[in-house]
Amino acid sequence: MHLQFPLTNSGIGIMATDVESADFFLKSNIEKLLDEYHFIVIKKLDWTTDRLHAFLEQFGELVKNEKRKDETMLTLDGSQHAKEVLRGTGRMPLHRDGLLMNVDVKYVGIYCLHVNELKNGRTYISDSANAFNEYPEEIKKTLQQNGLEAMPFDTAYYLKNENKYYHFDGVISKNNKTLPNGGLHFKKEERASYHLRFSNVDEEKSYEYFETLEKILESPTYTYYHTWETGDLILFDNYYVMHGRESYSGERSLIQMQVKN
Repeated sequence: MHLQFPLTNSGIGIMATDVESADFFLKSNIEKLLDEYHFIVIKKLDWTTDRLHAFLEQFGELVKNEKRKDETMLTLDGSQHAKEVLRGTGRMPLHRDGLLMNVDVKYVGIYCLHVNELKNGRTYISDSANAFNEYPEEIKKTLQQNGLEAMPFDTAYYLKNENKYYHFDGVISKNNKTLPNGGLHFKKEERASYHLRFSNVDEEKSYEYFETLEKILESPTYTYYHTWETGDLILFDNYYVMHGRESYSGERSLIQMQVKN
């Protein structure tokens, strides 16, 4: 087994290749790595979806809903969901899972079933916990006092799917640490999965805030980009990092599963 760490310049993320030891996948070992590094990349596993389910289930109750295969597995295959952004091929900006699903998600696992002639489509992970230290005070204060609002457009998937804005706290607290909540915005010219804005802030100012945060969160200091290969698994702490996806063409089939807090 070979380990590479950290995967961001800010000091988080660990990659494991040539993993043969069953001990590596023990709950206690994985939780220790997630506590220290916040996300784990494991290369080229040969797992069935049942094996993935059994692995993630040891960390807690899996999120279930009717939108998921066998209630727990969200299939991310753009060729099957051309009318959506979330399950389609468009860009997904940095976000924290669960908000529009009304679920408190602790861990997220994404496993690559298949790629073919893939152009772009990298998944990127931001060390949002440490990046928060660089947020301008004006934006921090607005997040803490006003929070965020999101209106869903991919209503075929989200459980919060009425044509209205839903309010969320702008920050969360874990282990006595203040962490940013929500995520980033879609660009004005993009087809969007949802519209995100700062509460009680006009649209242009809200957009400017997100532009500022994007430069911080997606800077080389805090961001890891993953080019998918069949059998890759990424497991991350949904509180300490945010994740996103580049738009892509070609074939890319992923399975995403979530563990409740």
